[in-house]
Amino acid sequence: MNYKIIRIGTRKSRLALIQSRLVADAIEAQYPDIKTELVPISTRGDMITDRSLLELGGKGLFTHEIENALLYKSIDLAVHSAKDMPLVMRRELNVVPVLKREDPCDIIVSLNKIPLRELKKGSVVGTGSMRRGYFAKLINPDIIIKPIRGNVLTRLEKLKNDGYDAIILAAAGFNRLYNEMGDELLNAGSKRFISCGNNIKSDYNNQYICNGNQCIFNIERMDPEIFLPAAAQGILAGQYAYDNNEIAGILKSISDKNCVLAYNTEREFLKNIGADCNALYGIYCRSDSAEVVSIFSAYGIYKIETLKAEIKAKDALKAARDMALKLKNTAEDTFNKN
Repeated sequence: MNYKIIRIGTRKSRLALIQSRLVADAIEAQYPDIKTELVPISTRGDMITDRSLLELGGKGLFTHEIENALLYKSIDLAVHSAKDMPLVMRRELNVVPVLKREDPCDIIVSLNKIPLRELKKGSVVGTGSMRRGYFAKLINPDIIIKPIRGNVLTRLEKLKNDGYDAIILAAAGFNRLYNEMGDELLNAGSKRFISCGNNIKSDYNNQYICNGNQCIFNIERMDPEIFLPAAAQGILAGQYAYDNNEIAGILKSISDKNCVLAYNTEREFLKNIGADCNALYGIYCRSDSAEVVSIFSAYGIYKIETLKAEIKAKDALKAARDMALKLKNTAEDTFNKN
């Protein structure tokens, strides 16, 4: 190995640093002679939080500056949340999905014990995702969707202090933060939330109680086969210069074949439907065995139109393309009829 130290570019948020550290630790475990260094980088998406991602231009807002650092060779690789990566990537760069996939589902985080479908009329639910907003409204038409931006810690503070009844988050980010921070994660504003449960990952719908007060912090896990997630949600992506074969080999050595299959299949769906994280589509590829996968996809504006295919792993990309075509036609028919 030529590398003694690998510089890893990452966003500056607590979650991004934790995720990049996971990748760094995996590299160091696989290659004991290599050390890693995290290089935090500010992105436009992190700096501008008072406007929606769609208004700012969608995907690429959390990757562009980090990709520039790769091209200028001030870092050796970058770690991204794969769902934040644009459909069309710079041709000078390549991506390898790394590690095992975290829970791909969305979660509803609230200050009460009421599930999404039972929230009362006028309840305010925060999300910055069109997909999450539309899917949530289809489950409970009486709620009000209010935009929310910022990292997970900021959103938890806004839930407590800014008039939201619930917010929608990716379980993957919440889990990774909780595994690192424990109950510190559940600090919203000046109040500290104390866990009533022992394992947030295996037992959703735990309640969290605010130090002696009556406020309740509840998590509702949404079934990823019904409330379908964004493509590649829960997957980490290692990005590198296309001609850097050594970094490519290192990243491939810490990849997981089921994660790679899910990433490629779900991204194939997006490419063929022409959509990104701001679209009203969800996609989830689940490995049922070494040879068989189930693929779920959905489109939602007036109702959630869901497709499912159980196929051989080698046919996953074709199935994703076929699903994309069917749902694209469904969306066009729905638009024309209404």
